[in-house]
Amino acid sequence: FPPYVVETDSLQVSASLLRMSNMLAALPRDVVQPYCAAGDLTILPIDFSIALGDAGIITPRNRSLSPSAQAMLGALRDTLAMEERQLP
Repeated sequence: FPPYVVETDSLQVSASLLRMSNMLAALPRDVVQPYCAAGDLTILPIDFSIALGDAGIITPRNRSLSPSAQAMLGALRDTLAMEERQLP
């Protein structure tokens, strides 16, 4: 395990640390693509394919969801349906 670990939610902090050090980070390709196009970062050819198991959504039994929770649930279902249509 690396002796020093940095955790941040900031893409700018991650990009700065990567540019100024020999650190590595696992970040989504589409997020770092602009930095790569600018020549600031490089994507290493490492296969991070991870098979994730099934996921579920748990909601309260005797209570309706808030409008924002309903919107989020709808967005999740729409995204899942779109991804299922793209499967071979």
